[in-house]
Amino acid sequence: WSDASGRIEYINAQLTTMFGYTLPEIPDIPTWFATAYPDADYRRNVIAPWWADAERVLADGDLPQQLESDITCKNGRVLRATMHVSRVGNRHLVVFSDETEKWENLQRMRAH
Repeated sequence: WSDASGRIEYINAQLTTMFGYTLPEIPDIPTWFATAYPDADYRRNVIAPWWADAERVLADGDLPQQLESDITCKNGRVLRATMHVSRVGNRHLVVFSDETEKWENLQRMRAH
């Protein structure tokens, strides 16, 4: 989770297992976005608008749309993951679900 200023205060072991990053490597939201989404155009056109909308919706007390996106892992592998964001007090809580296998199967089915 992250505090109101965007400083990441905690990541669990599953996030490190899934993506390979540790808290010192991703100390804040901007660093996370730049690390997980190294393509600046993708960040600008997909991630930034979604995050801005998520923060607005959370401020209104609602839950934002989840985002399914391609996240670059520390080892260079790209996972297809769904990101769910909620607010707990003045903190953002983010939960990731690895959708890679399901997405790859869907792509194979569409190709046939």
